[in-house]
This record gives sequence, structure tokens and C-alpha cells, in this order.
Amino acid sequence: MNKKKRIPQKKKTIGMRLALPTRATAPMSRKGSKELLDFTNAFFDKTLQDDLASFLKTGDVKVKGGKKVVKEKPVKINLREMTKYENPAISSVEAGYGVYNPEAISVETFDLMKKDPMVSAGLAFIKLPIIALPWRIECDNEEIKAFLQQTMRGVWRKLIKSTLTAVDYGFASHEKVFAVRDVKVEKKTKGGKKKKYYDGRALVYKKFKAHHPSSIEVLLDDKENFNGIIQTQEKGEVTLDKDKCFFFTHDEEFGNPFGRSRLVAAYKFWYWKEVLY
Repeated sequence: MNKKKRIPQKKKTIGMRLALPTRATAPMSRKGSKELLDFTNAFFDKTLQDDLASFLKTGDVKVKGGKKVVKEKPVKINLREMTKYENPAISSVEAGYGVYNPEAISVETFDLMKKDPMVSAGLAFIKLPIIALPWRIECDNEEIKAFLQQTMRGVWRKLIKSTLTAVDYGFASHEKVFAVRDVKVEKKTKGGKKKKYYDGRALVYKKFKAHHPSSIEVLLDDKENFNGIIQTQEKGEVTLDKDKCFFFTHDEEFGNPFGRSRLVAAYKFWYWKEVLY
């Protein structure tokens, strides 16, 4: 009777598995062991590193003093496919960049994205032409026009620059800061003579104090309209009503005061580039 030759079946594996022999019949060279350990240190936790180091030592049978001594078998290393929550490499990325979640991107993540060279260049490409644009006051009353033209000149560029942070975060919040100053507004006429529009003390804008998005809480009224902010400072919380705020929303849809950041579309590509780079 012919006996059928039994062919051993390969064990099924799930995902990626590091093939290690069950018995070290010959010691690996010191150089090779060190290179493998150095490679795995970046991805394995301390327990797996110790297990692998133990395995790479001389075989499990050693002769000592004429007697055969069986060494303790190393713990079997289970290198089955890991999810992102179990993989040490992914866990280290999440510690620095947070869990991948395109539906709830934090302000801190936007801060990290802005430091990326390509993201930074893209934001500059959007903002710089707007900052460089000339500006003017349009008003039928010449006195009001001349007054605003002069008093806004000192704060306008900074206001535009800080307002454009809404491109990064979806919104930009400011506190209006006023000051009483002596203001003299004159303008030359076509005949070369000076025409005086205003001469006296006036309440003018001193600056628009920009708020980092992580430091404020937006207040809404019963109809979900903007109604001021609560800012967290070192000394405590400060509440500002809507008349004391300058609040700008980027890409507003359906009355959402938080808008939409331009960085949302780039988030997926930035995140996985940081993981793989």
C-alpha cells in the first residue's frame, strides 16, 4: 500500500509577522544582533526589547563543566498585526500629534500644522496679497472720512494680519482697546490750501488685541448669534460683551460663528506625512 506523503501546512498569519526560529542553533554575530536591536528599539516597548535581546543570545542548550545545562526558553514574542492603539510606533505619534480625527481637529493641532514648511508657505500665499492691498475709507461725509483715514492708519495693517488668523483656525477674536487722544485732521485742497476737518480730543482705537483661539470661549445668545467671549488669563477669566469684541469668521456656513479652517483640507496629508516621514 502506497503511503501518502504528508505535506506540512504553513501556519496562517494575520498581517505582518517577524519570522524568528523556535531554537537558536547558532549564535548571531554581535554586529548583527546590535543592528537588529537598534532597529527594534524605535518600535518595540521595553518588554519586547528585553525578550528579543534574550532570544538573540547563544542557543538554548549550553555545556558547562561537562554537564548539559538547559537554559530557560525565552518568552515567545507575539508580533501579530497590531491596531494603531496597540502599536508602539503609532502610539508615540499620537502622543505628539493626537489621535487621527478629521472631524474634531484641536487648536493645538492647527498650531503644529502651521510649523510645517509646506503648510506655512500655503498660508503665506493666501495672506500676503491681502495684507499688501491698499485700503481706503468710503464715506459721503468728507470730515468723517478724513478723521477715520487718519486715526485708523496706525492700527489697520496689524488688524488685517491678525484677522487673517481666521484662515488658520476658522475664526479670529479681538478686544477693542480705546484711548482718548488729541487729534488734528487737515487735508490739502486742490488749491494748495489746508482744510481743517477736526482739531481736539477724541476717543479712537488704540489697538485691537488679538486672542489665541485656545484662550477663549465663545458666547452665543438664545438664537445662537455671537454674544461676546470669555477669555482665560493668568489672573482669571474676563468676560467681554459683543460690543467690546471684533470677531471675524472665515468661510461661515449656516450661521456657524466658528467658521472653517483652511487647514482642515490639508489635515489628512499632514498627519500621515508626520507618521511616515
